[in-house]
Amino acid sequence: MAWNRVGHDIMRAVTDPYALYCIALGHAHDAAQLRERTVDGRLTLVITTLAMVSASGLAGCGERCGRAHPADITPSLRELADADGAELRSLTPPQAAALGALYRTQTAAGYLGDTVLAACGAALVAHAENIPLLTTPRARYCYVTGRPASLATRIEIDSVPDAGDHP
Repeated sequence: MAWNRVGHDIMRAVTDPYALYCIALGHAHDAAQLRERTVDGRLTLVITTLAMVSASGLAGCGERCGRAHPADITPSLRELADADGAELRSLTPPQAAALGALYRTQTAAGYLGDTVLAACGAALVAHAENIPLLTTPRARYCYVTGRPASLATRIEIDSVPDAGDHP
């Protein structure tokens, strides 16, 4: 489906690991707004446990932003997961089986790893709930085979802070 830009009309969305990383840190303008809206409950941010695990292992945003990144973002992830608008989600057994099949298509095309697995899981949840999937430009490789991409409308958030963004 289409790549869209983040808007204030989103009331509920799923996040992949790269978007989760950025949102947890309020890393750029879109991410900071999504974090604020999740904290105050204006946005229900569905976070899969796979996305949380994968995001906690990321060493940085994956972009050339020039910003220092904390060595451990787990406290920021826990704080976000405890917010009024956050909904931590484990996959159901049927979703887990579907994720395995979806991941197999990705690995057959040469795309593998925890971020790909977590992104596929987030796309499955977004599809099952008919809600958008928040992602970043860095995560595009997670969706290249088309199968995960066809599951949900992806909304790409800014992942590189502008000069005026707060640290």
